[in-house]
Amino acid sequence: MQTRSAVAVGSFVKFCVDHNLMQPPDKIVKNLCTFLCQDAEQTPTFSYTTAILDGILSFQGSKAAAILAESAKKDKTSTPDGSDTTKSRITRRGSVLAFVELSNRFGSHLLDVVPKMWNSMAGGITSVCQSGTSNSVIIANEYQTRPLADVAGVDNLIATSLGQDVIDSLSVLEAVVPTLHEELRHKLSELFPMLNLTLRSRYAIIRQSTARCFSTICEIITMEAMVVVVENIIPFISDSSNLHNRQGATELIYRT
Repeated sequence: MQTRSAVAVGSFVKFCVDHNLMQPPDKIVKNLCTFLCQDAEQTPTFSYTTAILDGILSFQGSKAAAILAESAKKDKTSTPDGSDTTKSRITRRGSVLAFVELSNRFGSHLLDVVPKMWNSMAGGITSVCQSGTSNSVIIANEYQTRPLADVAGVDNLIATSLGQDVIDSLSVLEAVVPTLHEELRHKLSELFPMLNLTLRSRYAIIRQSTARCFSTICEIITMEAMVVVVENIIPFISDSSNLHNRQGATELIYRT
């Protein structure tokens, strides 16, 4: 039923494109991204994890992971049989199937067909990394040279208003990236400098979410992504001045 529904979504978007109706496809994709974030196990609630700063959440059995597991219980409003949790997983699966169908149907033209799709996917992380003023410029190989906020600026925005947006964006990217047509994967390189920033956040949940997203990108565009990992991320392992830099790099290495 979900597969048939995904095909119907693709057909409707095609109908809208053929008749120059741009608003419905943008709204559909935005809603699909929202559905992807309903599973609390895949998309944690930032407000429940703000106190977790140190530690590597990906290491099962660690103190930080135990705190995260406890906070996740607050995030579940499921009935005793866990039906709400199951519904969230099913909803996420249906959304992924819809993105697969959209990619199969429109291929390399998907971002032209749905102009706001990239912003719906990556808007959370781009807004927090490009907001405000900064004197620094982050350069990740040849991929991007525009000014970005520094890590402290990013964390301030995460703390005040954009923490959940960042987690949602990273979760959506993790799910949707594997469905993208190979000719659209060059867009992922735009995210490298931003992932470099959020991977060094003081918030453990942001570091883990970034590592999960980044590792998925490494699977899809391995050569380009691994160059960034080796040249820009691994050196943070030896950063004796900043614990969070070391922990973020470790999260990514563990995930990759």
